[in-house]
Amino acid sequence: MFWLAIVLGGAAALFVVVMVAGVLHMRHSVRTAEAAIEAVGRDEIPGLRDECVRVFREAFGETLDLDDFEASAQVLSGRLDQSESLKKAFARDDCYWHFVLPVGAFLGELLRVHANGSWREAPEDVGGFELAIPVRGEYAQTFPFHKVIKHVTMGDPGDVYAYLMSSRQLEKVFERLEEQDAPDAED
Repeated sequence: MFWLAIVLGGAAALFVVVMVAGVLHMRHSVRTAEAAIEAVGRDEIPGLRDECVRVFREAFGETLDLDDFEASAQVLSGRLDQSESLKKAFARDDCYWHFVLPVGAFLGELLRVHANGSWREAPEDVGGFELAIPVRGEYAQTFPFHKVIKHVTMGDPGDVYAYLMSSRQLEKVFERLEEQDAPDAED
């Protein structure tokens, strides 16, 4: 009985050590990716976008096309739901999470083209670039690079597809909300 307690206690301790190491590794990877996002220049975004298209074609046999919003949104979302394959395909010696940059660039470029967005520097506390999408004379902010990190660390399958579809249709969403808030003609 004593040996069983030692073996079970050792297994539990090993499990805790592995879990803590995993959490620490994830935090380090996220910090490395965030630092890489902050270092991206606006002039680098087209090259990162093109890298994304090339790697998807070469590594996965999948097509990303800025002119085909629906198909590209589905491909991106599906691949982000399997992020380990992205990490391996885009990995660099200095940044295992390098995929965040090209995938975030393509995600943002897809919205720039189809939601009339524009890249601009993000607030200092966020770092990097945001995409500003015009809505009712103002701008909705979205952070494509950070969206990739958020999805990988805590997203659900299909989240990226929903994010892309809703971001593209913000103007329509606001129109519907205004229609719902408008008083009825009989009131």
